[in-house]
Amino acid sequence: MSLIIIEPLVKQHSHLYLRLVELKIGVDTFRRRRYYEANNKSLFKKAFSFDLLPIILRSNNAYLFLASEFQHLLLFPILRLFGNEVLFVCHEPNLWFGGAGNYLRAVINLMLQWSASKVLVFDKKLAEQHEKFQYVSLWNQVKSELEFGTKKVVLSFGSETPNKNIKSLDFNWSLLGFELVRAGRTEHQFKSREIRMINSFIDDSKKDELYRESSISILPYLRIEQSMVLLEAMSYGHLVILNGQNTSWEKYHNLDFVFVYFNHPKEALKKINGLTYEEFLIARRSSVSFFKQVNGKEIFEILSNY
Repeated sequence: MSLIIIEPLVKQHSHLYLRLVELKIGVDTFRRRRYYEANNKSLFKKAFSFDLLPIILRSNNAYLFLASEFQHLLLFPILRLFGNEVLFVCHEPNLWFGGAGNYLRAVINLMLQWSASKVLVFDKKLAEQHEKFQYVSLWNQVKSELEFGTKKVVLSFGSETPNKNIKSLDFNWSLLGFELVRAGRTEHQFKSREIRMINSFIDDSKKDELYRESSISILPYLRIEQSMVLLEAMSYGHLVILNGQNTSWEKYHNLDFVFVYFNHPKEALKKINGLTYEEFLIARRSSVSFFKQVNGKEIFEILSNY
């Protein structure tokens, strides 16, 4: 049985696809005809995109889907009916919070989990609760030629959703000696003119440039269980600022390159300001070291069976 990796419709999800294809050289792929920039855009067009129909005619294959899409509700059962195996990477298995949009996605995820052959999740406890679930960690490339500078440039990367709490970053960072670079689609109208804004989709080359020119990443997320941005930040040796209200990330709180705040990002910024030059560099090297330990080895063990 051969494995085919299905490219997601949403550009933000394609980062997972691109990393996996790069690292799993020679794997078969199915490319999509069109792409969309965010989950909350062009919902009707995405829901009724039928470019995956040709794969229904194939048989004796295993298909790896890296994101949930509405049309998969029909596709998964059909593929199973024709004797194919369906592997589904479920980004957010617990979305029963935060409004109608999250509830709808939670229902879709639940149905896809039921119809898939195997569900790959980023939560070890969840994987232990269900026989069909299997734990994987996120995956990325080890970056080469890293220069560990100590310039206090903070990167906020990724498209905005309510749970990402981007508006909490709207204050004068320069008063504490930091520069904030906000990169990705954002609807919040920032009042602070001190923030460097790049309000657009960020391709891979620009993203690499932004990570290399910064030394700190901030993720003010309220209720997100996993994040490609978190892993990418570690792969570049970034110090990481996390919102302590996101209880899913408590497992990272004791790492020496992670700075946690519970009320306002300034709490973490003051801690970083207390680091010496050497402590800053040690923390950055520790970030890369941790990344190498957790970088998605489980996914390759699973895929090696195909």
